[in-house]
Amino acid sequence: MDLSALLARARVLRSRARTAHDAARALRATTLNQRHLIAEAVRRQPARRLARSARGGSENRLDGLPETPDRRCPVCRSDKVKALGYVQAVDGVLKSEHVCEVCERRFVLLRNSPTFLRADAADSES
Repeated sequence: MDLSALLARARVLRSRARTAHDAARALRATTLNQRHLIAEAVRRQPARRLARSARGGSENRLDGLPETPDRRCPVCRSDKVKALGYVQAVDGVLKSEHVCEVCERRFVLLRNSPTFLRADAADSES
């Protein structure tokens, strides 16, 4: 093959790659939008929430994630973390799902909950 044929082939391949990249980016944007719309619909409709729970969709999504009492990533120790909005109260401790903005790992931030949420505090008062 001569040089002009190689350059023409490279241009064709680059064009195909750019087209595939643009299609993948558009598909990802559409998927993220649909996931957001579905999540909003589930939040607004209690019946959908109950149906999801009946299907077994209420498993503990915090299981298996590293836990830390510090507001920093337990993996890379960065303090650039963002709350994901999922919070759970377990045995007087609030567990909230966070993600590190540096290494993009999810983890659980542990916080002490107010005494009115604790089962042992209610028992000790009586």
